[in-house]
Amino acid sequence: GVYPNPGSAVAVGYSVPQGLKQVSLNVYDAIGKQVRTMSEAQAGNQVYKLDGLKAGVYVVKLNVDGQQTSSKLIIE
Repeated sequence: GVYPNPGSAVAVGYSVPQGLKQVSLNVYDAIGKQVRTMSEAQAGNQVYKLDGLKAGVYVVKLNVDGQQTSSKLIIE
């Protein structure tokens, strides 16, 4: 999940099961421009800090072996 949301210092927490090969996390601004990207395939619970984003609305997309989830993020 994305927490705290809304917030000013935000992190994304997610869990990667054993044996997965592709994991990526991308953050897009309100006009669809990619502003952050992360790729790693480390199993277990992960936290990715999103420090330094300007105030606004973002979309966080997590892709785990082709299965994608999206969350809206508000930075205050």
